[in-house]
Amino acid sequence: MKSLVQEASTIAKAIKQAWETAGKPRDFSVKVLEQPVYNFLGFTKRSAKIAFLFEADAPSKEGNRNKPVFDSSSRPPRFQQRPPQGRRSQASETMYGASQDAYTQPSRESRPPREGRDSRDGREQMREYRDQRSDRNDQRPRDQRDSREPRETREPRTETRRQFTPRPLPVNPPANSPAGQTSQVPQQAREVRDEQPRRDDIRAESTPRPARVPQEVQWSEELLSSARTWFKEVLVLMGLGDVEFTFEVQDCNLNVIFSRRLIDEEAREKHLFASLSTLLVSTLKRQYRRALRGHRVILSHK
Repeated sequence: MKSLVQEASTIAKAIKQAWETAGKPRDFSVKVLEQPVYNFLGFTKRSAKIAFLFEADAPSKEGNRNKPVFDSSSRPPRFQQRPPQGRRSQASETMYGASQDAYTQPSRESRPPREGRDSRDGREQMREYRDQRSDRNDQRPRDQRDSREPRETREPRTETRRQFTPRPLPVNPPANSPAGQTSQVPQQAREVRDEQPRRDDIRAESTPRPARVPQEVQWSEELLSSARTWFKEVLVLMGLGDVEFTFEVQDCNLNVIFSRRLIDEEAREKHLFASLSTLLVSTLKRQYRRALRGHRVILSHK
């Protein structure tokens, strides 16, 4: 009886794989060791594990009969004796035209003496070459030999540099002389011309220019009439219909002056004025569908 442990994503796959691995036996039994675990998406978190139990088939006698019998006598010898390597065969001798003895290297004693100069002769030649070279250097002119001397032994060269001579400054003529008077007159006129634009710049900076307010920011008659009717309705709703008011327009500011106090307490009255001005501007924006950037409403009383 043999056992085989197999893991797979499902129990069926594990059984199939174990059955194929065991050689597809006829009789077998399965024992489940671990169940598979899946996550919420359906993927296997832990694979299934089984134990596959089966009986191994005994080898049959017929199969042994069919097997070939190996005879050790039919095996070729492992190490065969090679023929001794001596001289070449006749075929090789006929091919190369000579036997191996023809290519043997002669010994040193049978070699002829090498033709060449001895080491002593070479040394003597080097000495003769050096002596000839030194004689040539002595025969050269003196100027060429001096040019090879180091720079420190040469005489220093005298360099000629140009001397800087400062130019004389122009001398102004005295004021009493006619030349001095003629030169002072155009100079004074030139100073007056230079100072004139500076004075103009100072005046322009000292006097502020009135700011130009675009027409879109100004309060038009249409906006004033709508604001007047809105204030009348609000005062009637507050129970202050007897209170009168006047408008004063200053560029983008609309000053609303009431005839008396709306509330006795000053702090509460300030909060009321701020809320009324904000409500008026938002009402006009919604009515005319305009941004009304820069428009201000200032409330006060006499």
